[in-house]
Amino acid sequence: MPLTPGLVLVLLQGCADRYAAEGRPLQLAFCVIPDRGNSTYLYPAIKRWANTGGGVPSQCVQAGKLLDRQKFGVTYVSNLLLKLNLKLGGQNVHPSPTGCSYAAPPRTGSSTPGPADPPRSLPCLRPNKLPLTRARDPTTRETNRLVQATPTIVFGADVYHAPPGTDRPSFAAVCASMDRNLATYHTLVDSQPSRCARGRCRPSGPLGDVRVCLSHSGVPPLPPPTPPCRCEVVDQMEGLVVQQLRRFYELNGQLAPRRIIFYRDGIGNSQFPIIKQREIAAIRRACAIVGGEHYTPELVFIVVQVMAAPYPPHPPQALLRTASILHPCLFDPLSPLT
Repeated sequence: MPLTPGLVLVLLQGCADRYAAEGRPLQLAFCVIPDRGNSTYLYPAIKRWANTGGGVPSQCVQAGKLLDRQKFGVTYVSNLLLKLNLKLGGQNVHPSPTGCSYAAPPRTGSSTPGPADPPRSLPCLRPNKLPLTRARDPTTRETNRLVQATPTIVFGADVYHAPPGTDRPSFAAVCASMDRNLATYHTLVDSQPSRCARGRCRPSGPLGDVRVCLSHSGVPPLPPPTPPCRCEVVDQMEGLVVQQLRRFYELNGQLAPRRIIFYRDGIGNSQFPIIKQREIAAIRRACAIVGGEHYTPELVFIVVQVMAAPYPPHPPQALLRTASILHPCLFDPLSPLT
């Protein structure tokens, strides 16, 4: 009998039910699938069941890569074991309490780093695979102690949008660290309308019907309506943060975080006011719901943006980059002064 997406769902659910009946709930679905070709539908079917029906982590492996040791070998198996360790609740890396620094390699054609190549400070990871050395900079050590000394939870949030021209919903994801090593994370995903009807956004349906009627009557058509904008605000931010804070409280011996570091992606400069008005306020309300009005942990809200370099990838060696050409008020990680 050929495998179909429906049959895959039935087999996986039956396996999960059998283990649950024996008192051994399924912890991981490890699926060995054929190589790419006519069986490409197996992967989305397995992931759909694991993420929406089974509620268990899943790992898919192509049989050819698993058996061809000469071509893939230890590297492939090592990466596979790292993924399995994380999905089973393990930890692969954690920040060092002493900190470390990473010196960027010199540019092509230059034997020494130029003025535009300042050393970068990174959290030290163990085991490290980067050219890392222990930092003697007290600022880096204090940054790591900031997380280690005070109960801290680190959030990350973003909104995924469907391709333009579709009516599919958007999905907002909020993940948060669950331990002091910032190595275990809990993720929540929620759907929301892809188009925003608030503020200056207006629905275009009724206006489009009026425009068609006027065009047939000989009257000049009305200007096209303003299309609804993509909604970058996480609608359920308050509820998602409440769940993450309660999960952190349960996993850490009824210890509430006293500091929240929140990384937010996908926000432009023009959206800063609405994010401050809605999302930051929602985080504050979530803290009050969890711990009462007196629970006000420190909140560090960081917007992460990808900025284009003001010069080609390989500028002349005589180019001197100073603070005068950087952003006047926002933090620039490429600045030699920050």
